[in-house]
Amino acid sequence: MKKIILTTLIALLITPSAFAEDIDVQAVSAPVPTLISNENTSEVIVEENQEEVMYNYYYSPTCGWCQKLDNFLNSHDAFDTLNINKIDVRTRGVEMVEAAEEHGIDGASVGTPFVTYGPNGTGSAIETGYYGALELFANALNVDAVEPTYETDASQRLIIIILGLLIIVGPLVYLGLKK
Repeated sequence: MKKIILTTLIALLITPSAFAEDIDVQAVSAPVPTLISNENTSEVIVEENQEEVMYNYYYSPTCGWCQKLDNFLNSHDAFDTLNINKIDVRTRGVEMVEAAEEHGIDGASVGTPFVTYGPNGTGSAIETGYYGALELFANALNVDAVEPTYETDASQRLIIIILGLLIIVGPLVYLGLKK
């Protein structure tokens, strides 16, 4: 019985990263419009002299993270305001693997959501994982990301593990003391 308890405790302590999404972020800031102030008035004019940023958003309809990201994008009308090319990996997944390998990521380890972006669809930068893509689109839309960051998830995972240990070990200790 003690071996089972010890094995369970070790397994729970070793695997907290199994609950986390691996995030590999290679951030490159998107082009920012040039602000020019008009000398005759107090207006600030935005000069649209930079190329438009295109986002290639690789997703799977069965991916829970993609569904959450879609909800965020739809709630902020991102598909209408940003130039997002939504690509289903069930039919065009090879493109996602090739884009990952162009950025030095092993194609076998890449998953959805996966976003490449750059001027006129060059894909010069990428974001992988839900949190990276959420932050990218939130910045592009100039809104706050409504999801907790990766760092807060780590502390929440620790609390869940401790509570889980108490739930598992508590009754076993009680039964052991009762004998």
